[in-house]
Amino acid sequence: PSDHAIRQVDQFLACLALAGSLVEETGKLLDIGVHPTFPNTMLGYTRLNGWFDTRDNIEIFRFAAHVEKPNEKTAIQYLQAGNYLWHASYYTWTPRKFLQAINYYHPVIGQGFKEIELEFKQGHKDHIQKIYATFPKISFDYLITEKLASDDVLILRGDFGWSDIGSWKTLYDYLVSETGENIMQGCVVSKNSESSFVIGSEKKLIALFGVKDLVVIDTKDALLITSREKSSELKELLQHLENSKQNQFL
Repeated sequence: PSDHAIRQVDQFLACLALAGSLVEETGKLLDIGVHPTFPNTMLGYTRLNGWFDTRDNIEIFRFAAHVEKPNEKTAIQYLQAGNYLWHASYYTWTPRKFLQAINYYHPVIGQGFKEIELEFKQGHKDHIQKIYATFPKISFDYLITEKLASDDVLILRGDFGWSDIGSWKTLYDYLVSETGENIMQGCVVSKNSESSFVIGSEKKLIALFGVKDLVVIDTKDALLITSREKSSELKELLQHLENSKQNQFL
């Protein structure tokens, strides 16, 4: 996915190579999970079902279940349990296995793929988009991942400096180099303030005084001020704006 940051690329490539080998060896779907460091409600979680093997210093686990984007209370419980990984959305399997899963878990989409294949072979590429547009709007995680049988999946635990830059909090965590540091862009001054993330312009001064753990994003037509911890829950604010008929700011 395009919003992922990976610090240790060589280790990531090693995980992918091992996943490819295990697909050929076992015929299973291989998925990569990442050790969770905080109760992230924007990611899915994979529950492990015990150790399977270790190859090239990479641990492999049996799969129990996948849960997509839990609430904060549940995410905290997952961290405390110790047998959950963040679902990083790196799937490795064969095209045949992928199509079998689609046909089994969502026959309507499976039939759509068959029609697309036929249109492609006949050279009717303009028809493909029309067929694809009829597919239900649903993420792959809800469509397939949550329904997968435990015997069909193995999980690699990836340790390659992974971050999902899906919120201001995770972007701050990725950029910060020392505890208490402010990340600031634009015309920003700070006094007795710490651990804040501020983006503004060069035309307007933003001054922080005596605050901590804030996210301040100033654009041409809107100003966002929130806590870093709550910045991952901004979908609630966006929904509120939509319900309040403030769509011009979305």
